[in-house]
Amino acid sequence: MLAPIGEHELLNALQQQGLEPHLQLCDMLNERFEHRTERRGCGYTQATRLLAAQINQRSLIPLARSRVFAEHLGNAELAQAMTLAGTQWYEQLARMESRLLAHMIRDIVLRDAQGIEFPMIAPMPLKVGSCPLAEQFFLEIAYRRIRRGGRVNVIVDHQRQPLLIEKRGLGDDHSCITVAEMVVHGVRIPKGSLVGVDYPDAVLEGLPALQNRCGVQLPLASISGARLLRLTTLAVSPADRARAFSAHFQQQIDSGLFSPDTTTLAQLIDFAHEQVA
Repeated sequence: MLAPIGEHELLNALQQQGLEPHLQLCDMLNERFEHRTERRGCGYTQATRLLAAQINQRSLIPLARSRVFAEHLGNAELAQAMTLAGTQWYEQLARMESRLLAHMIRDIVLRDAQGIEFPMIAPMPLKVGSCPLAEQFFLEIAYRRIRRGGRVNVIVDHQRQPLLIEKRGLGDDHSCITVAEMVVHGVRIPKGSLVGVDYPDAVLEGLPALQNRCGVQLPLASISGARLLRLTTLAVSPADRARAFSAHFQQQIDSGLFSPDTTTLAQLIDFAHEQVA
């Protein structure tokens, strides 16, 4: 069954290019009630989880099975349509949250993105959650607040440029937020993505300490595996957050998280760079 043109601008843009979105993606982006729950957050959050699951696949399974596109569309047909569509269709999207997903969807189809490649090995049995409150400690870290017993590591590239901030002893261990654009299996993932990582603790020995002495600079090459979980609310600007993440964002407000309505991703990026200076 073909998906109807949705109210969300991304759905309209996809369909106008002959890239028929799956009904489940339509339901998510149009914020049907079943996606607005305490565990799921909101439909937009669920859509980012849906894309993450597809991105984490090393092999290119039929995209119709991913529930991103309609079941009658094959990979080759989608790639041809996406190539013919060019870039204008998503560059003209008005909303920041729509453009983020559009870039990811384009890369999922074509798998040709270039950049800093994350060492994903699939699938890792990582015990890292993605509930709507997973941003809690990252919001506090943005204000240089690290609770007692907590550790924060900055994962860096070969030139010691920050890529991710990892927390330990603060909720789920090995939960990270990206502070630079990275590439996973040919797909660009934006800054502000939630990622779970894995590595043996032995690699932490002898690594350079952060400026605040609350963690270390961890080379990306030390990561043995990882999994993209979803986009965080920090991936969009504070002005766009209530619209993009709707019930998810409101849950953060109602739960008393630290400044979810004003904190910016730039604060976390600045923190990461200060710590490795």
